[in-house]
Amino acid sequence: MIAVGNSICVSGQFSFLHNQPQANLALVANAVTGVSGRPRSLVGIHLAEARPNPASGITRMRWTLARTANVSLTLYDVSGREVERLLVDSPQGPGEHEVRFDASALPNGLYLCRLRAGAESVTRKLVTAH
Repeated sequence: MIAVGNSICVSGQFSFLHNQPQANLALVANAVTGVSGRPRSLVGIHLAEARPNPASGITRMRWTLARTANVSLTLYDVSGREVERLLVDSPQGPGEHEVRFDASALPNGLYLCRLRAGAESVTRKLVTAH
């Protein structure tokens, strides 16, 4: 399961009522979480939306850490394939951080950007449009 903004992506096989066909992926959009206000990680990391988004060139990803951690930032396509590793186990202290990367070489489409800090992770959407 991956939470992206107000959506939840769940992968696996799902059976429907009355012997309907099975699906390999289900998407529940605009899931109600019971948390009001801007979404924030409750576990010590926050990944802001990519800027600009949609992206066509240089794109910024910003995040905040509550404590020191080894950070990895990875870009995936919507089928879950790794597209690019922006950071790999980079030691970073508490506070705000940023990475810039060139999205112009990516095909147009939807991507998931996952930030991992220690055992914690958070994911945001990135759209490319050239």
